[in-house]
Amino acid sequence: MKSVLLTVLFICLNTAAIQAIHSPDQRGTRVSDYPVRPDMEVTYAGLELQLEAGFDGKKIRGMAAYRFRPKHAYVDKLVWSAPGMTIRELTLNGERVPYRLQGDSLVISFPDEPDPGREHVLSASYTADPEFGVHFRHNGTIFSSALPGSTAHWVPGPIHPWAAMPVVIRLEVPEPLTGVATGALEVETSTDGGRLFVFRSAVDVPLSGLFFAAGQFEVEDSFSGTKNLRIYREEGVSTPDRIQELLSFMTRRVRDYERLMQSEIPLQAFHAVLLSDNMWETCPYYAGAVVTHDESDQAGTVIARALAAQWFGISLRPERWQESGHITLLQALAAEKLSEADWQAAKDPVEEAFIIPETVYQARSMDQWQWSRHFLRQNSMPVYTGALDGLMRTLAARKGVLTSFEFSSLIYEITGRWMDTPQITETQPDMSLRYRVAAEEIRGSDRISLTFEALDDLFDEEIDVRVYFVRDGRIHDRSVTFSGTGDRLELSPGGFINNLWMEAAEENDIRFHLEKPFSYWLYQLRRDEDADRRKEAALALRDFSTDPDLQLAVQDLLNREQDPEVLAAMHRLMAELTSGASGTERRFLEGITSRHELIRLESMKALGAYRGNSQVENQVLSVIQSSDDIRLVNEAIRTYRKLISGEDFREFAIRFLREDRQDQLFSKTLIEELFAIPADESAVNAVREYLNAGYSFELRWLAFRQLRKHAAHTGWQKDFAREFSEDPDPRIRFATLFSVSLMNLEDRGPFLDSRMLVEYDIRILKQASVLASQE
Repeated sequence: MKSVLLTVLFICLNTAAIQAIHSPDQRGTRVSDYPVRPDMEVTYAGLELQLEAGFDGKKIRGMAAYRFRPKHAYVDKLVWSAPGMTIRELTLNGERVPYRLQGDSLVISFPDEPDPGREHVLSASYTADPEFGVHFRHNGTIFSSALPGSTAHWVPGPIHPWAAMPVVIRLEVPEPLTGVATGALEVETSTDGGRLFVFRSAVDVPLSGLFFAAGQFEVEDSFSGTKNLRIYREEGVSTPDRIQELLSFMTRRVRDYERLMQSEIPLQAFHAVLLSDNMWETCPYYAGAVVTHDESDQAGTVIARALAAQWFGISLRPERWQESGHITLLQALAAEKLSEADWQAAKDPVEEAFIIPETVYQARSMDQWQWSRHFLRQNSMPVYTGALDGLMRTLAARKGVLTSFEFSSLIYEITGRWMDTPQITETQPDMSLRYRVAAEEIRGSDRISLTFEALDDLFDEEIDVRVYFVRDGRIHDRSVTFSGTGDRLELSPGGFINNLWMEAAEENDIRFHLEKPFSYWLYQLRRDEDADRRKEAALALRDFSTDPDLQLAVQDLLNREQDPEVLAAMHRLMAELTSGASGTERRFLEGITSRHELIRLESMKALGAYRGNSQVENQVLSVIQSSDDIRLVNEAIRTYRKLISGEDFREFAIRFLREDRQDQLFSKTLIEELFAIPADESAVNAVREYLNAGYSFELRWLAFRQLRKHAAHTGWQKDFAREFSEDPDPRIRFATLFSVSLMNLEDRGPFLDSRMLVEYDIRILKQASVLASQE
């Protein structure tokens, strides 16, 4: 909306931050933001952090060991952040040292000044009971906040953007939770009543950007070069297909950014955690991580922004929360540059381009980024935008803190003009909003109520919308206005109506999720001339599957509908209505012979509900054995797994895999479905075959991932590193390094040494060297 008061929103965001964030300064008083560059009398060389989370309510037990070297010989104390913590023990090089808690600070005294000529280890054993900085959700999921000062509530130390160092995080969580933290996953093992996950970052990580989470996650991963990309999703969030789409997008986007920045993504791993609720986190990115939730294609927007933030936000970062607009501007510039590249790639039909959606995803966390993108599009000062373009690649290679003043100074050096980044917030971008609208007939009258519920941030403006309704076979319309924060209106359409829908005014980008009576949807499916609206009605009517009249109505309409997409949606609707009831399979058996592909596929999916029906089972098997329709056969394999016992399907799939080894048209689906049932030795052995060099990398990688996920504790992994260490495909050789941890301890070092003697691929050598240095 053109009339958005961005300044007010920006002030509200910062006010909320000030109320929620407390970072200690060296006097122990509380402040609203990180202090200007603090006095750091020591140089930190690394952090080893042990965390136990989820065992004792909201308490976190930990041990933080910092390696440091004094800058001079007169360091007699250090001041750390430690709000609300209980310190159990504090030692310097193994000897206890005195300390006191002063406000939110931990003041550590040294009876004898540490020798600046050597490295020291300062360790704190502690218990944290954070009310800020860590979210404990009702479903058992735990994850840390990215707000300024939040890290200090679960890690004592010099928590500030200026403090960056290599980090090892040993995260122990209860069964059956999965842990994730900043760094590359190095170890995953069981403990007494729990699970241990070890993450390592060999490059400097700002302590202010540290991250951890734990929950009942499904995990998928991929690689971009040597960088491990992983998605963790809560149960019930998104779908496996959608996760694979996001994973592919992440892989492409990392490569795109690396080409744009002319440098590799700074950290060795990047974790995307998809939750059903992100607890109003106003900063979605961390060091090597992002927390979001999957909602249409908008999770990709947040992930794309978080990936750009690994250069601008983590590696190069602002000093203070309230003076970070220049970093956000650089993130936005990177997104805009990739949008231009995507547009060019989209002209090539061979390339698959993913355009960053131009919608606001949770304005409270993404608004400044979106405003910055809008500013770059609308800005009429080419000198300024040209300077930004030139600075982007230069700054991408820079690490550490970049203040707003330094950034403006760089712009001034290039352009001769002084430009403060807060000017960005003076622009007024269009915004996209979504509303759920419930339409109900008011009993005893001809009136209709419309209840508007905001699905995004509250928008405190009046919004104009045009309501269309069908009465007496004619379309009528009426303009109404509702409050953007939510509203309830009553309309009098002048008589009984058959249907209604609505559209926002042209200048407003608003989407409505309309909930309306059963009779309206049915009329829309029967009578609407627009095929897209008929399809919408067919899908919406699934919410009325208990209505006794619906099945007969849909059966009648199936015989009259001509549009294939609408027919496919109606087949999906009919599948939900019949739910595998005996005698209802005929429609779908006929559907799998339709001349329209979408109808064939939907009908085949529907047949999966008819377990125990020999006719269906035989027909599906016949399609598998004789059809030339590759997509239909793959869908039939998925359906067949639902129709027969797991043991019978395993035998079938293993036999079919052997038959498909040459063509490899169905092997991917067979491997995936084979592990949709409990894996046994015969399945593991059958899929191990696809690790061999005679198969496509896609199949080999699929087999590797499925075996790691579903048969991780079987013997295949122990042999994998040795059997494939000299594979012709460098990607497979690289993958073998991740099985080294399963070797006997005394065998790991010699194996890695032998690999480095014969390996020429620098990527594999680098990873082997890193692993060898850890032995």
